Amino acid sequence: MKYLLILILLASLLAIPVFAEQNSCDTYCRDRVQYTGTFNERTGDCEYQRTACRHGCNGNICATVQRTTAETQERPRTYESCPDVCRAGILSSQGRYDNTLRRCEYQKSRCENGCATNLKSCALPSSTQCNEYCEQGTHYHTGRYDAGRQTCSYSRELCRFGCDKKREKCSPYIAVVDECLAYCEEDVLYYDGYYDIGAETCKYTRTKCENGCNSDLHACDKPPQRTLDDRKQIEREETQQQEHEENIERAEHREERKGQRKELPQAAVTRPGAVVERTETGMTVTTPSGNKITVIFGDGDRTTVELERKINNAVIKHVAVHETVKNVVVSDKEGKTKIDITVLTRVKLFGLFPTEMPVRRTVDIENQEKIESRPWWDIFVSNEDDVICNAQEDCQKYENNNLCDGTLYCDLESYECKINPATVVTCPTVDDTACLQNICQLETGECEMQTVIDGTLCDDGNACTSNDSCQAGQCISREFVCECAQDSDCDKHEKTTCDGEYFCNKSQGVCQQNPTTIPTSCA
Repeated sequence: MKYLLILILLASLLAIPVFAEQNSCDTYCRDRVQYTGTFNERTGDCEYQRTACRHGCNGNICATVQRTTAETQERPRTYESCPDVCRAGILSSQGRYDNTLRRCEYQKSRCENGCATNLKSCALPSSTQCNEYCEQGTHYHTGRYDAGRQTCSYSRELCRFGCDKKREKCSPYIAVVDECLAYCEEDVLYYDGYYDIGAETCKYTRTKCENGCNSDLHACDKPPQRTLDDRKQIEREETQQQEHEENIERAEHREERKGQRKELPQAAVTRPGAVVERTETGMTVTTPSGNKITVIFGDGDRTTVELERKINNAVIKHVAVHETVKNVVVSDKEGKTKIDITVLTRVKLFGLFPTEMPVRRTVDIENQEKIESRPWWDIFVSNEDDVICNAQEDCQKYENNNLCDGTLYCDLESYECKINPATVVTCPTVDDTACLQNICQLETGECEMQTVIDGTLCDDGNACTSNDSCQAGQCISREFVCECAQDSDCDKHEKTTCDGEYFCNKSQGVCQQNPTTIPTSCA
């Protein structure tokens, strides 16, 4: 029993420090934070209170070392230490560092137009922001605001192929085919797109999908069922595969040629016109190439500037660059003014012998409809040159000295020399009259008011004149056909007092009696 009491006493003495050890929580410092522990008797766990150490840790507690005077003195800051800043429409500028307050002090001002995009200055008012823009084929860029003149001054760039107002940049030389992507519209697939510079839009080949069009794949959902036997179907697929590979090769060729587009001379060159081989008697007009071509009239003399312009446009549109014009005949057919253009085009007889074949094109001047007739032996010929150009320099030989009708470029899709419509000079006609018209001068490429040919019929707006014609740019009347032009012209009708007075009705050009001037004694 004595030993049992001794054991109980020893166990109680040993339990006291264990219990005390379990009720103590350490204090430690880590990552500039001091953790002070407190034992929670209810939960039996330690709960810690965290304290941020301003001067870091010193063992298990925060450091209390104070800085010396040399350490507390900071290096004085300069203007660079306090940069300008713009926030919430307030500009803080001319900053100085205050060593006492240990912060930057600024002069603040409110920005009426908000902050600039760099957040370092106020934004300029909209009237002083010189944004680049397009106008009449010219790209205005790198604008600077002139405060004295209160306007923007720009660097100007003349766009050879028009100015894109959506991007406010000069248009590229020619859009690539990849920009005109295939797409579906209901059950119709639009593919093989190319960019038309004149229309400024993409043009496509269309096909109707019998089983619907997949908008995700940009292709018909299912190919049509085979209508050929297996052998012919395989041959067709092989042909299509070969055409596909050729198209890829052409596309790679176009990519190689892209760099050559920039090699086009910057000089003012114009589209080719017709080269006249021989002339006939009649009216002479000037083709866009600067050559003189004689027009034969089938009935009457209608030599006007407007007719000359239409004839030139017809020759330009319906004569290829490699063709030679023989003659042009103007006549009235079926109540419409039409011209017959006879050209010589290069062909090969039986594919071996180079020769020139006469081709006649009948063109309706008003709507530019064309009917072409060839000789009977046309079935034995082939084109001498399937490819007119392979590079931009190939089109230079077709250029001329006309500065009005546009510039040439080589279309690497069809390998033909074509006109860039953006370079054609179009003169405004708002100030045109019957005797004075705004015409582009071939030598300068500028629009000037030009008188029509003297003797050209016109109308001076006076119903009492006839046979009006143009003289030195003005419509002059030749013959007065009305009875009177003023009241004195009607004195011849006043023979007696009872005739009263006559006056001239200028709207009708006739003399009329004024009934109020007849004496009552004459009634």
